[in-house]
Amino acid sequence: TDIMDTWFTSASSPFLAIDKVKNPEMKKRLFPMDLRPQAHDIINFWLFYTMAKTNLLYGENPFKNVAVSGWVLDPTGKKRSKSKGNTIVPQEVVEKFSNDSLRFAASSTKLGNDIPFQDKEVQTGIKLVNKLYNANKFASMLLDDFDSKDKKIDLDKLSSIDKWVLARCQEVAKNADEAYENYDYQKAKQLWYDFFMSDLADNYIEVVKERLWKKGDNYKSAQKVLYYTLYNALKGLAPFVPFITEEIYQMLYKKYEKNVSIHRASYPTYDEKLADFSIILLGEKYIEVVSSARRFKAENQVSMKEELSRIKIFCDNNLKAFIENSLSDLKSVTSAGKIEFADGDFAVEISK
Repeated sequence: TDIMDTWFTSASSPFLAIDKVKNPEMKKRLFPMDLRPQAHDIINFWLFYTMAKTNLLYGENPFKNVAVSGWVLDPTGKKRSKSKGNTIVPQEVVEKFSNDSLRFAASSTKLGNDIPFQDKEVQTGIKLVNKLYNANKFASMLLDDFDSKDKKIDLDKLSSIDKWVLARCQEVAKNADEAYENYDYQKAKQLWYDFFMSDLADNYIEVVKERLWKKGDNYKSAQKVLYYTLYNALKGLAPFVPFITEEIYQMLYKKYEKNVSIHRASYPTYDEKLADFSIILLGEKYIEVVSSARRFKAENQVSMKEELSRIKIFCDNNLKAFIENSLSDLKSVTSAGKIEFADGDFAVEISK
């Protein structure tokens, strides 16, 4: 006449998991646990039952934090489930795309939010995989005479654009670490994704490649910064795209590092000495000048390699000093014959 539902047993999971642990010190460390990961549909079942039962039996909460994920939805917005017959078969997605791209897509939604599964998010993962490989392969040519003894960075020898990308790397490492502390893996992924795709692949490598190709002034400093930032971006993205990052590590970085695998390397850590956050906005303005030149050429159907007669930059003295410190890189990446400065609110004028 009495019914005991299955959640009563499930509610015992925190202490059943450590039932066979004999060491009392270890048992004390494992209970209460740090985290309960679960979906939002069983908050009033599994979560409530577990909290209530553990408090009744032990007088304390069974875990310190709860990370609540959402459902995977079908195109009509309904939950995907076996009973509805609308599930995604992971093996088929992997066969069509890759393991990394599926993992990338699965980590693209914030905690608590449902995931409307779409191929386009998986395809974004494919683009990241390809760009990671191509950018690192290209960088290996720019690092052809790099030596593991060259890894130590001397800030006094860096140009302003080198310092900018280093500061951005520290900003990302700091914010990603804070995101992980809050179990916000989506934010951590997005931070490293944006840093690699935009700051590194689209901009920094393009800005310094001429200096590195021609082994120009201060090229060794650019090598150190390029190696440091690319390697840290690779480590930052490794939890989300573990296969391609391992492949690249074995191919390019292992000869410089001691770890047998990138997944045995330490996660990127914030280095206050390399974090001059005051120059981040200046660096972004520098990149805006580069983007303006690219946009001008695209709109005027001009080859990216064709020389511009003049770029005039309206700015304050701080930005002027920043740009002048990396002026040769700016001239190279924009193919500008002449760069002029004028006082005023930030703006860029380009002459063909």
